[in-house]
Amino acid sequence: MMTKLACPHCGSTEEFRYREDQTVNWGYGVVKIVDDALQIDPDGEHSDFGDVGTGAGPFIECVECGEGFPIPSGLKLNFVDPL
Repeated sequence: MMTKLACPHCGSTEEFRYREDQTVNWGYGVVKIVDDALQIDPDGEHSDFGDVGTGAGPFIECVECGEGFPIPSGLKLNFVDPL
């Protein structure tokens, strides 16, 4: 069971953003991992093309180095209020 994200580019475990092609928000905060679900704070604006979580090509962006990486396999996405 995964309990913490780590950037494959720089190794950071600190701060990440959830991104997808339809959002116009700078990024949605990744809060933490609970029961194999990535807890994402969907607070913010999004595009008229669809709600958060409906876009194609979702990925995680590391705030430390700015690089993106795929959502780790086995993790579900859970859009929640900040924990």
